[in-house]
Amino acid sequence: MRKYMKALGHCEEAHKVLDDIVVLTNPHVSSLSIYTYQFFRDQWKSQRNYESNQKQADFDKKKQLADFLEKGEKLKS
Repeated sequence: MRKYMKALGHCEEAHKVLDDIVVLTNPHVSSLSIYTYQFFRDQWKSQRNYESNQKQADFDKKKQLADFLEKGEKLKS
């Protein structure tokens, strides 16, 4: 229950911050308009996708390096 209450508090705090931001002009769009909640949802989705792709790319690079090192060890023996 304590974790839930803490999460709820964080959610309410985030909504207050967003409520202050959504009245500002959004410089990232061509027309003069204000920020929207959808803009922030889209940004969050893009960020999650980017992070996921980066983690996968890092994993692939590490696997490739491990395979390379294993092949090098086999050649030595």
